[in-house]
Amino acid sequence: MPITIPTATTSQSMSTTIPTTVQPTASAPVVIDVRPKVRKQIVIRAKKRIMRFILTTSAMAGTDNERVTLVSLAISEATSMLGMNVTIKTTSSQHQQVMVAWNNTFRKLLVMVWSCLGLGYSFYPLLDSNLTPVEFWGRVIAALINDTHNPLAFMHKFTVDADANITILQGVLDNPLIFHIVIHLIWCSDLGISEFLSATTPHQLQQLDYAIAAVGAAVKLALREQIPHPPVILPFTQVEGSETFNAIVHHIGGLDGVQKIILDHWKSHMLNIGNSQVLSTNVLAQLDMMMAGVQ
Repeated sequence: MPITIPTATTSQSMSTTIPTTVQPTASAPVVIDVRPKVRKQIVIRAKKRIMRFILTTSAMAGTDNERVTLVSLAISEATSMLGMNVTIKTTSSQHQQVMVAWNNTFRKLLVMVWSCLGLGYSFYPLLDSNLTPVEFWGRVIAALINDTHNPLAFMHKFTVDADANITILQGVLDNPLIFHIVIHLIWCSDLGISEFLSATTPHQLQQLDYAIAAVGAAVKLALREQIPHPPVILPFTQVEGSETFNAIVHHIGGLDGVQKIILDHWKSHMLNIGNSQVLSTNVLAQLDMMMAGVQ
């Protein structure tokens, strides 16, 4: 039987519209379960991934919704499979373990601050002071954290006289203690935060803004605890530090001209010091905070 060749169809008669019934649609991700060993590996990776948020606007995420969002993002990143539309089934236990890791990050930061707070601030009366130690450090701290004209006074270098009068020195968020703790937090602690620093210097400088703000928030909470007060337990969570964190970030964002140049130079120096800590031996890296007793 002869084969009949169909008549060629002209371009005018061809339709370029694909019928709705055969339009390609995005398929839903395939949900798969994994062995307990793999689940454990996911938790380990997610605990590591969640540390990167210290270098973001979410550094003080402390409300239930904020923490749940960060945990979900960290687990999603830990389970992502490049080029595959797959979702790995996770459990509430896994989410809880990652949540605990995030909460512990702030607690570790507070321990760093507590361990060396006295080295960074003049708490004790000068030799010629007539004030008692409690009066002296109460006045100093109150002046540093309750100054309505300069709410970030505690972030600056300052001098103090025998009567506990504070003079804030000219500078841009240059308190050495803040500098010291940021370096330890990112490069010398066991949190592994330095791994999430960007490859580009401009982005690294921005990431340091959030780390500086996080450390500053923790420092202010620790200073507030030192003011004589009734015997009550002061709350120390990211929620209590979020207002100060946002204020510092806002302040940094508002810098311009010479002030911005000074702070960027300060942060560039911080990057150089921090990177040198990574390149040095483990003994030298730990020496950064050894005198303060931070492990």
